[in-house]
Amino acid sequence: MSRVLSKPSVAILFIVATVIVIADQITKVVAIDRIGPDEGRPVVTVIPGILDFRYVENTGAAFGIFQDNTTILIFVSIGVVAILAAVFWKLILYSRLLAFAFGLQFGGAIGNLIDRIRLGYVVDFVDGPLLPVWNIADAGITVGVTILALVLLFIPDWSDPDGTKRTEQTGDHAEPADESESTGAQVHGTQENRP
Repeated sequence: MSRVLSKPSVAILFIVATVIVIADQITKVVAIDRIGPDEGRPVVTVIPGILDFRYVENTGAAFGIFQDNTTILIFVSIGVVAILAAVFWKLILYSRLLAFAFGLQFGGAIGNLIDRIRLGYVVDFVDGPLLPVWNIADAGITVGVTILALVLLFIPDWSDPDGTKRTEQTGDHAEPADESESTGAQVHGTQENRP
């Protein structure tokens, strides 16, 4: 049976991606205005020892890796967006959760790509323990990839929500019901033949 692209899934993807891009760009504008890039701008402590807002110009990839490779990373970012778009059209048929996950990744990739093209670097400003300084786009990509990995690893039938493959493997699923009806008829007939 042919599948039709789920309009709710498409809506989820584009809404989530749009929200991530807008939130990412707005927070970066605020970060530039309040804590950078001029020298002497303060570091804003939100939770001491846990969460600070610190302005960083990241010429690398997510969380500060692969520094000073802006041109290469622009092409990589465009490639990632193109791959997400190509893979999305197949995977999104099966799950709104996957639509949400791809929306996070798509929005995050576009958010950082806008920075690379417009500024030549990505604005990071969220500083916490264990991780390099990051932004909303980085968070969207990370959460989206995590959700996608969990779905692929722990939901074995994610690509077969209507049970088509299981039905093909086991035959007509109506047979057990027929057997039950047949058994019921035999019991009923036995009861009728009792003296």
